[in-house]
Amino acid sequence: MTFVPRPAEACCAFCHATGSPTTCEDCRPETFLDGLTSVAPYGNAIVREALTNWKYHADPEMGKAIDLWIRQSVGARGFPGTLVPSGATITFLPLHASRRRHRGFDQAEEVARSLAAALGTTHQPLLQRTTATASQAQRSASERKVGDLDGIFETAGPVPESVIVCDDVCTSGATIDAAAEALKRAGAKRVWGFVVAQGSRP
Repeated sequence: MTFVPRPAEACCAFCHATGSPTTCEDCRPETFLDGLTSVAPYGNAIVREALTNWKYHADPEMGKAIDLWIRQSVGARGFPGTLVPSGATITFLPLHASRRRHRGFDQAEEVARSLAAALGTTHQPLLQRTTATASQAQRSASERKVGDLDGIFETAGPVPESVIVCDDVCTSGATIDAAAEALKRAGAKRVWGFVVAQGSRP
């Protein structure tokens, strides 16, 4: 697969106000995530199809393509730059144990693995999902609200001050913000998100 997605436009993870990947001033009082870096827009049909085939059908070729996109994106942008300290610990949003057994792998952990490899470091499991939830990407905008999923994660072991938390897709930001809440309550000072695709379905 030789397709390379165009970069996603930097925007707030929650209201999608463009111009910066940091959480905007309007959203900041109600959220925990400090900002989000994404590789591609979720509105791109090729990106969306690749993620679907990888996530739900364990297509190894799509997995290789997504790994390549992450490595190319990180190399091109010099991620994490000044927004996230270079010493930040990379982690991921874990699937509930029942869903991981069904799929056979955890796509968010694979994203973390790819990002860590691109940055020359390793990833660590800092979170546990205590509640199984429906896929946020499959829910309508009116059904997805930040704060609805707070409490679905618990931390596992000591939490460093700076964390990059990875997932495959960020739509409303509700899931990744729930993880940021758990991490900050456990002592993290700064939590940044990294996803393959950001935004809503067209």
